[in-house]
Amino acid sequence: TGFDGIRMDTYLYPDKDYMARWARYVLDAYPTFNIVGESWVYHVGHAAYWQRGFPSGDGYESHLPSVTDFPLAFAARDAIALGRGGPRRVYELLAQDHLYPEPNLLVTFLDNHDLARVFTAVDEDPAALALAYTIQMPTRGIPQLYNGTQDALCSRRRAGRRWSRPPSSTSARSRAGARPPRWSTTAA
Repeated sequence: TGFDGIRMDTYLYPDKDYMARWARYVLDAYPTFNIVGESWVYHVGHAAYWQRGFPSGDGYESHLPSVTDFPLAFAARDAIALGRGGPRRVYELLAQDHLYPEPNLLVTFLDNHDLARVFTAVDEDPAALALAYTIQMPTRGIPQLYNGTQDALCSRRRAGRRWSRPPSSTSARSRAGARPPRWSTTAA
């Protein structure tokens, strides 16, 4: 098919036994295919539970080769943006990698469609954004870049809704010449 894999959003919410059967069925049919399960949890032990091969006490086997590394995303953002723990927070998190069956298959990221842009989280500081990438890119796992983060796009909260997305290159606002991000050297 030409596809290497898929990301299953909100993997933890449906019936876990059904999802495990589905993952096993897909991977039996396509053994080199990858499935990344979004596991929005804060602790390494909780994230590791959802990766294939985790020795769970309840006998559960997810069959998921990869899971999203929300614990690292939160640790990196906190270390840079909030000053909570600094590099020690990231170190303590990575020191728990032995809990994951295959830590090199974790999908690392700094932001996504459910979170504020990391550039917004670091108060639009280009040096802090560079530091965030310095944490993410050489770390074990598969780096995922949310489109626009590399260009330091910002986000804003809309009342009662998720973080708003910037206009796409095909939107009317973009075609009408929307202003570039304020850090840009391009004239508006």
